[in-house]
Amino acid sequence: IMDTEWDPTIYSSWNQHCPLWNSGVSSLTFCPTANIMAVSDWDNTITCYKYTESNDELDEIGYRKHNRAALSCCWDKSGNNIFSGGCD
Repeated sequence: IMDTEWDPTIYSSWNQHCPLWNSGVSSLTFCPTANIMAVSDWDNTITCYKYTESNDELDEIGYRKHNRAALSCCWDKSGNNIFSGGCD
């Protein structure tokens, strides 16, 4: 999805499969090199999800916890690292 313009059908798919939308999402950022998004949340977590177009699924591929609410996250240009900040 990063090589093309934003496709609202992908968001719709992620919205259907992602259990986090009703929690306290504080930020969401897309990897510049892959179909992965990172989500910071008021429940103290930074969670990564990978979108698989072939089966239209969003799979959790990893997470890290802050001691307090995670307020923001972003990727580096290479897509290899995520930076986050929170109330800790």
